Amino acid sequence: MASPSSPTHGKKAAIYRLRPNGFNGAGGIEFNDLTWGSGFNGAATAEYVITIASEATPDTFDWTKNGGGGASGVAITGSAQTLDDSQTITFVNTTGHTAGDKWSRGNFKDEATTESGAAAQITTASHRILNPNSPPTFTDDGGESVLITDLTRGQATFTGNVGNVDVDGNDGFVVIAGMQLVGYLFGWEFTPTLELASIARCGQDWEEFVAGQAGAVGSSNMYYVGNASFWDMFEQQIGTQSLGVEFFTTEEDRIFTAGTSDWANSGGGTAYASFDKTGDLSLTADAIGDYCEISFTNIGTALVEGVRYRFTYDHTEAVAGFEIWLSGTTDQKIGDAVPGTGQTLEFVADEAYATSDALQIRARASAIAEGDFDNLSLMQLDSQQYHFLQLFNYDPDADQTGDHWNGWITFTNLTIDDANVGAVIMEKVTFDFLGSPSFISNT
Repeated sequence: MASPSSPTHGKKAAIYRLRPNGFNGAGGIEFNDLTWGSGFNGAATAEYVITIASEATPDTFDWTKNGGGGASGVAITGSAQTLDDSQTITFVNTTGHTAGDKWSRGNFKDEATTESGAAAQITTASHRILNPNSPPTFTDDGGESVLITDLTRGQATFTGNVGNVDVDGNDGFVVIAGMQLVGYLFGWEFTPTLELASIARCGQDWEEFVAGQAGAVGSSNMYYVGNASFWDMFEQQIGTQSLGVEFFTTEEDRIFTAGTSDWANSGGGTAYASFDKTGDLSLTADAIGDYCEISFTNIGTALVEGVRYRFTYDHTEAVAGFEIWLSGTTDQKIGDAVPGTGQTLEFVADEAYATSDALQIRARASAIAEGDFDNLSLMQLDSQQYHFLQLFNYDPDADQTGDHWNGWITFTNLTIDDANVGAVIMEKVTFDFLGSPSFISNT
């Protein structure tokens, strides 16, 4: 069971974000297209950091393990690349990254803990922020079972006094390099709910507080939109920012470098009068209804009915009139092609598009539409729950020390637009929180 405590208040809260794949962008156009393999088999805990070293053809990266070793200037291949101990990484694209972009991953293997009674806490302090998307496993050699895992203090509470406890789990902890400070809340409060455990003492049944994390609901009277990345964070939370996983599995189908992409001109009377896919996708129509296409088999990823997606493109326009469509059991217009760099169209798939279904560029508004397309991208939106590390400062006597609450947070209501960047917004927001008091000094 659980029991509510008194409301907790504070003046300021620093918000950090944990992004998919432990990504921390260096700024500019962010390209989060790295995925981590799950086959790590090292004999000890390992903390990996990948950093884009140079923007070239292909881009190169450096990697470290536990702060050292690794390698420098490794060329991106676009296929699985092994670091060590069967830990692999795969970049979808070989170019387009920004120097300084980082990805990180923390893998537990036989991680030591400090035991006290029925509790065991990870000994290494930098390994105590546990990943809520893939929490690790605490194992007691005395056979006690885990009651609660505290994700913010790296601690587990067991059913009884423990012996030796170790921790295992790939992607089990958050590497500090993977966290990004993005902004602040002001005038916050929340009401935590602390777990109670049933226990018998002196022949009577009692309820006792269980050490560990608390759930809470709370609010903040205002918030500070620190920069564009803070705005991106909230877009991700409310489902309008892409997850960063590219659906085009062959880079040539996006950037048209070699002229060998799987885009094809239509046949017969609906073919473009001019179709050239070397360097970019250059199209000239001679009739309404001309089109070119790429099948979802060749794209490599299917679309799911009812899920939201984003299509991004560069377009140089000589004569207006192109539209972007999906062709399947029924056809779906995504939107009109607009000239410019990094243009986006967001849509919800009306049906499942797969195999021979296709993404098409059609000449619909003009019989002589003419222009070029390049740097295509197709990504999925709003399918992952994002977690945000919140460091709360509880300072009732204003002496800059006191109870700090570390926890994972998700916002339950928020209205914000790009114009808010760099401003303090006098607007109340609410959130859900999962965390614990840390009792540390405010630095």
